[in-house]
Amino acid sequence: MKGLLIKDLLAMKKQGKTIIALLFFYIIYAVTFKNVSMLGMVIVLICAMMPITTLSYDEKCKWDSFALSTTVSRKTLVLSKYIFSIILILCAIVIVALLSSLMVFFSKELEIVDALLMSAGLGGIALVFLTLTLPLLFKFGVEKGRMLMLATFLIPSMIIMLFSNFGFSLPDEQVLRHMSYVSPIIIFFLIFISIKVSIKIVHKKEF
Repeated sequence: MKGLLIKDLLAMKKQGKTIIALLFFYIIYAVTFKNVSMLGMVIVLICAMMPITTLSYDEKCKWDSFALSTTVSRKTLVLSKYIFSIILILCAIVIVALLSSLMVFFSKELEIVDALLMSAGLGGIALVFLTLTLPLLFKFGVEKGRMLMLATFLIPSMIIMLFSNFGFSLPDEQVLRHMSYVSPIIIFFLIFISIKVSIKIVHKKEF
């Protein structure tokens, strides 16, 4: 397991310069326009997308076939991707929380509690995204999976837009705060189900 996580971390190095350039640009943007939410979304999005990049490298190199010829099991392959993804997203939450806190300290335009809730909320969205996309990527591969992944973004967005057009209002801040208390349990359950589904998919897959 440790070796698989290190392998994915090393694969990320190829994107290192691009990631640093993006972060540098959006940090300047956030400081200039005092828009920490945009920076938070970018950081979380980058961390949520990196596991997809590592899966793409694995697919091109036929890594799974090689790994399964050793002592690595299919279950371990799946779990390593989930653990790697969750670690990245948790790191993103911490980074966003720290940067948000700094912005609050210097600008005084946002409450620290709101900044932390925003960080946790973005992380929660990324984790839900993870539970939907990884099974699709394991099932259909990276190329086809990317198209289905876009659908997981577009369909909910279109539903929200339709509801708004018909006069339905989005949940207010109080409702969202109450939802945040139960969301960790829901996210944990979704991750558990997603892992089970992915393991089942990979067990049936031929490499």
